[in-house]
Amino acid sequence: MKRKKVKILLFVPILTIASCYTYQPYSALYQYGYSDTRLDDNIFRVSYIGAYNQPEIEVFESLLYRCAEITLEHDYDYFLMEAKERSEKEQKGAIVTPNQYIGLIAMGYTNRQVNLTTMITCGIGEKPETKNAFNARKIVEYSNIPHP
Repeated sequence: MKRKKVKILLFVPILTIASCYTYQPYSALYQYGYSDTRLDDNIFRVSYIGAYNQPEIEVFESLLYRCAEITLEHDYDYFLMEAKERSEKEQKGAIVTPNQYIGLIAMGYTNRQVNLTTMITCGIGEKPETKNAFNARKIVEYSNIPHP
């Protein structure tokens, strides 16, 4: 009886799993989420650190949503974004996999994480007609932010 030699070529795919970025308070375990600090009766500093490779527009929408939540939680109607700060963190690395034909294959990757911070002033009544004023109820109503 002859044995057939079967060569199996194994590929180790690098899977980028598009995770659902859950809107949540900042977690040291997951290293993303929102945080906020009350600075005065109606003034808050709000931050949102995005998950690695989360699109910046989603990070901004999460920040905007948190600002609206804070506004409504403290019985205000609108908020003014007074200042915005942006920072970015990159994590680079390589994955090395064996290959029977050419030895080792190394593939590099870069993970990017965006952090947005703003100062908001909350107010009661009609929102001012400026580009940095937002109606909190409308932000919450029209938002597509997924909640846990």
